This record gives sequence, C-alpha cells and structure tokens, in this order.
Amino acid sequence: EYVVVMGDITYQFRCDYAKTNRSGCKKCKEKIDKGIVRIAKLSTNPFSDDGGLLTNWHHPKCVFETFAKARATTKKIESPDDIEHFDTLKSEDQEVNHFYVIFYLLRYV
Repeated sequence: EYVVVMGDITYQFRCDYAKTNRSGCKKCKEKIDKGIVRIAKLSTNPFSDDGGLLTNWHHPKCVFETFAKARATTKKIESPDDIEHFDTLKSEDQEVNHFYVIFYLLRYV
C-alpha cells in the first residue's frame, strides 16, 4: 500500500476535479468528464524502480462500490478525512461525497 504523508496525516485516497476527460474509472471503465469529482486509490507502482505513485481514478459512487467486495483488510474510506484534498471540493460536492461515506458505513460496516 502506498500512502501520501501530508504533515501528520497519511492518505491512501485523493480527490479532485478531473482536469480533462481522459481519465477513466477503474471500476466501470467509463471516462470521467472534465470538471467532475473523482477519487483515486493510491498505491505503489509495481513498474517503478523508485516505488512511485500509482493513481487509480474512480467515480465517487464506483470507489465505494469496490469496497463492498474488498477484503476485510483492505483500507477503505471511513470518513471524508481519509481523502486528501477533500476540503478543496465545493461544499455541494463535499455533501454528495459525504453521503457516499455514510451510505457505505450504514450498509457494509
């Protein structure tokens, strides 16, 4: 597992707005439209000699769907605080993504 350390906080997930429409969702395989919120699972790149970062982008709904089938030991988003840059999202996007966190916790935990 790769983690990004920002101060005293360690992240395995990151979010932002898609800068282009070239990134694709790793779950549903559809393109993520420019300007749409996306969430990445961060991991060590197995093809990199220096252990670089591998960023697998997902639609917010799709990333939470992957947790339903994940191993019990797999790191999951349990709070918006688990997502790097969550605080940079517009408030309405934070509310929608916070809903996914709550829905996941109520359904699968």
